[in-house]
Parts: sequence; C-alpha cells; structure tokens
Amino acid sequence: MACLFVGLTLAGMPARDSRLMPDERMGLYGVIGGVAAAMACVCIALAPLLGRALLVFSTLFLWTSFFATGLRVRSWHQPHNPRFARNCALAMGLAMVIMLVQFFTVQNRDFRVVYQLLVSLTLLLWMLYGLRQTRRLSASIQLDLMGVAVLAMMVLIFFWSWTLLSGNAGQRLYFSKLFAEESLSFSMRLFVVATLALMLISANGYGFERMVIQKMAVRDQKEQADQLNQQLNQLLNEKNEMLQALSFAARSQNLPAIMSSLAHEINQPLGAIRLNADYLLAEDASLIPLERAQLLQQLVAGSTAATEVVRDFRRFIEVDITVHVQVDLSQLLADLVRGFQTEFGRQRVHVSLLVSEAVMVQGDPVQLESALTGILLHVLKRSSPNVRYMQITTTCIGSFVHLRFLDDGLPITTAQLAEALDRGTQHFSQSMWLSRAIIEHHGGAMNVYEQNGLVGMSLQLPFQEKKS
Repeated sequence: MACLFVGLTLAGMPARDSRLMPDERMGLYGVIGGVAAAMACVCIALAPLLGRALLVFSTLFLWTSFFATGLRVRSWHQPHNPRFARNCALAMGLAMVIMLVQFFTVQNRDFRVVYQLLVSLTLLLWMLYGLRQTRRLSASIQLDLMGVAVLAMMVLIFFWSWTLLSGNAGQRLYFSKLFAEESLSFSMRLFVVATLALMLISANGYGFERMVIQKMAVRDQKEQADQLNQQLNQLLNEKNEMLQALSFAARSQNLPAIMSSLAHEINQPLGAIRLNADYLLAEDASLIPLERAQLLQQLVAGSTAATEVVRDFRRFIEVDITVHVQVDLSQLLADLVRGFQTEFGRQRVHVSLLVSEAVMVQGDPVQLESALTGILLHVLKRSSPNVRYMQITTTCIGSFVHLRFLDDGLPITTAQLAEALDRGTQHFSQSMWLSRAIIEHHGGAMNVYEQNGLVGMSLQLPFQEKKS
C-alpha cells in the first residue's frame, strides 16, 4: 500500500515539464497527502513488530493526509490563501500535539477514542464540504468517487469508535480475542487506508481532468482571440482608410492658403527668369561673355528654384494612399512652415522653427501633414491685433518626440480644447478632431502646453532612434 501511494504521488507530478502551467501541476498539498498516506501504511505494517505506539503515528499521518487533501480540494474552488493555510496548519499541529500528550499521559482509552473520532470526522466533513463546493462549479465522476470514499472512511472510523466504546461500556457486543482493541485498530486502519487510496486516485484523476479542461479552454480562447484579432485588423484598416479620406478632405479646405503660398514662392524665381531672359533678348552689345554666362547661370538657378518649389508643394495635392513609412518630422515641419508663409504674414505672426536634427517617426506622411496642418490652423485662428511670436519646437523625451506649437496670443485652456473636440458643442472643430484621431492612430497624444509665457498645443509621437 505504501508503494501504491508513492506511485500515485509520482504519477500525478508532471511538474518537471516547464511547458506546463502552474495550475496543471500537482501542488504541495497533493505531494504531502500522498507521502503522509504512504507513511501511515508503513506505521501500520510495522505496528505488530515494534508496538502499538506506531498506531498512534499512523493516525497522525492519516490526519496529515486528510488535512493536505482537504486543502487541495479547497484550492479547486477557491483561490489559494496562504493565511488560511497557515492558520489551519497551526490548528492541525495543535491537534497532533494533544494526541501525543494523551497517548503518553492519559490512561483513559475512551477519551482517546472520542478525541480521535472528533478530529477525524471534522477533517472528513471539511473535505466533503469542499467536494460539494467544487461539484457546484463542475460535475465530475471523479468528485463523486471521492465523495463515496470520504463517506466510507467516516463510516469505518465511526464503526470502529462505536465498537470500542460499546464493548467497554456494559459489554453490549461480544467480540473474540481476535477483535481486541489492538487488533481492531489495526484492521480498521487498513480499511481506512484502502478507502484513502481510492480517494487519492480519484483526486489525481480529477486533477488530470482539470488539466484537459484547461487545455481545451485555452485552445478555445486562442481561437476566439484569433477571430477577434482578425476583426480588429479589419476595423483598423477601415479606420486607416477613413482617416486617409478625411485627411484629403481637410487638405482641400486648406488648399486656398497653400496655393497662395505656392504663388508667392514661385513668383520670385519666375520674376528672376523673366528679367534675365528680357535682358538677354535685348542683345546688348556691351555684354561681355562672362556677363552673358552669369545671366545664363541665373536663368538656370531660377528654373531650378521653381522646380523645387513645385516639387515641394506637389505632395499637398497627391491622392495616393500611402502605407506607414519612416517620415522625417523635421523636414515635414519645414515644408509646412514654408507653405504657410503667406498666412503667417497676413496674420502678422513671426514664426521660429527650432528643430535641431532630423527626427524620424513611423507613419503615414499624408495623414501626419494633415494633422499638423489642422493643429497649426487651430493655433493661428486665435486672432490678435498685436504682432504675435510663434515658436515651433521638437524635443525628444524617452521614446517620444514632443512637438509644440506655442505663441504669445490668446491663451488656450484644457476646457477649450475639450469643447473643440466635442461634437455636441458649438465650438467643435472638425480639423482638431481629425488631428487628434490621426495622432492617436499613430500611437501619440495631444494636449495643451504652456512654457515661458507661451501657450499652445503639444503633440507626442513615438520616434525611431537612428541606427549607428
């Protein structure tokens, strides 16, 4: 029997496999229950040779097995509570100490029998209650077998105790010498150990059943997670397409200001080309070859400048849907400021672009340009009769770049920003709402910021560090 309990314990311990989750492994309670049952069998087997004192220790080991199995059953329907386990262990230790003191000091057999009966029935009733609570969560034939084994042990222990007490009080029942106290205790403990073996086998069976159920649940959850991920990817793609469409719509609203800046930028190189061309057409005889070569170089330079202006502004009217790529935020800001030079002049805003080095972010350049344009327009629309000073800066903090549009105009509060983003208010700004959606879509955030008397908007975007 001892070998059987050791084998059950080892068979129920696949804990050396690191791929198993902690809930799938036999815990400490299962190990203690199996080892204690094996030690009880050893004590019972050696009792005829070494004396009845080993029967007392067999009872203590049986109590230990009952106690550990009870905690194991409790862990099936309630989370592990170290404080509860510690208090129960202290109470169990006190009961064992009292048992040993009684054996060596108290000569009254009836008192010892009643005490053992009460402790044993208390442990088994507690275990039976735990099985009932577990069965409410999930019915199992293994739990039913454990319940039958617990009831059988209760009947055997009660019958043994009742027999001893009845035979001692009035000789109501007659037993032969074969059923003396020592022989009866020995026999009943063997029957109790046999039912305990059935209970531990059922406990291990239920443990493996739980492992299978958990694996099936994990597989089902993984399938559900895959389906949800597919739905999420579809929603993200739809959101990206919507933001792309809204970006182009917002860009069309800003097109007049952009075209005004384009005309201003391109008029200068075109004027230089016209002037130099007229000078060459005059065929002035006083022109020496060196001067003629300089005029031709100026014509080429003016043509190149016009080409660069057209190339820089061409992206404002591109309609191709782009994917997330590395975007130079510093260059994007420089192009944006250049495109709004006319608007800055009309509103008497002096702009200072303080960007120390290239900052690379991952995103859609079209969407990012639309977001920055919307925020810049929101800051600019705070009309003021005085000349304003605007500062556009980028600061890298941690893994985020902080992009700030600050000026000394009318203040912007967090409440005003909330109203601008709330569709239910009259101050709702579609461009700001779109800008926030794009920034958050790129993993960033937007808020009001104030520094050194300047107030405005601050954006945070994750940036990519340069590879050395």
